[in-house]
Amino acid sequence: MQLRSDKWLTAVELALAGIPVVPTCLLLPGMVVPEFTGSHTLLKPRVAAGGRGVRTAEAGTALALTEPHVAQPLVDAPAEEHVRVIVCGFEPVAAMHRAPGAVLSTNGVQVNNIEAGGLSSSAALGPVRDLAEAAARRLGGDILGVDLVPWGRTFAVLEVNACPGLAGIAQVAKVDLYMQAAQATLNRLRRA
Repeated sequence: MQLRSDKWLTAVELALAGIPVVPTCLLLPGMVVPEFTGSHTLLKPRVAAGGRGVRTAEAGTALALTEPHVAQPLVDAPAEEHVRVIVCGFEPVAAMHRAPGAVLSTNGVQVNNIEAGGLSSSAALGPVRDLAEAAARRLGGDILGVDLVPWGRTFAVLEVNACPGLAGIAQVAKVDLYMQAAQATLNRLRRA
């Protein structure tokens, strides 16, 4: 689905619904990197997966981009405080923290994606359940990965993944994620 694959459109849709979102700007080829108060600027492809193409850049810099990117403030919280919530059929079912593994950084950014060598550990679902569910309900979808980061005294949505990897979180979840995902898909097919 276009919304969840497109980081910028997803951020706009969630913000319009009043859901806390990390500030996200669209950066087109030829534009200069925006500045966010008190932090570095993080750039990532507008449509991407697995942490590939993520980097920091100085505000005001004109980069030789060939495709649209999104710019966000680099969240100061340690990567292991970020939370990924898997939502199946609008029900948050598991949460994990991801910490950088053997590869500590790529282009100045801590890499905590499981595909890039990040390490998973179980996270409490309670503090992020309502926010993850609200994001999933607004965007739709049977199986989503909602990435949340500490933001002030609460959390904000960093991005929503339409095709989240389940391997890392399945190792630390207290439920059978594969069964949950299969059931959510089966329920959608029955409704159709």
